[in-house]
Amino acid sequence: MFASARLRRFGDCQGGASAVEFALCLPLLAALLMGVLEFGWTQHCLSSVRFSLERAGRHLSVSPNATEAELTEIVETQLQDLANDLVSVSLVREARGPTGETGVVTAVYQRSIGIPGLASIPVDYETSIETPISQFYVP
Repeated sequence: MFASARLRRFGDCQGGASAVEFALCLPLLAALLMGVLEFGWTQHCLSSVRFSLERAGRHLSVSPNATEAELTEIVETQLQDLANDLVSVSLVREARGPTGETGVVTAVYQRSIGIPGLASIPVDYETSIETPISQFYVP
């Protein structure tokens, strides 16, 4: 009889229910928070790649004889602490009518978003900048 009364009291006790619920929800909330932070960091990196590519495009419009190596160096300098190992830059010069050339600078950035407990999600980001290059440039 003593054991059954003790079991009944144990079944009615609700003292640790909140702690158990918290322990069950904590891993899910932590993974969700880390996923949001990782996604935000990826968006920041993508924005930084775009910004550095725009700087390279401005350099190309001021220095029409700039090479792909110079533009890559500009982008990598901007992204030195961020993502410079994961970015590749290319330059294509196109003739566009009587106004001269247009330089198309393209950057490709590859990254994977890793959320704890889930598979990594690869992100391939490609962005281009078109810059007019004057035919009246005199070196």
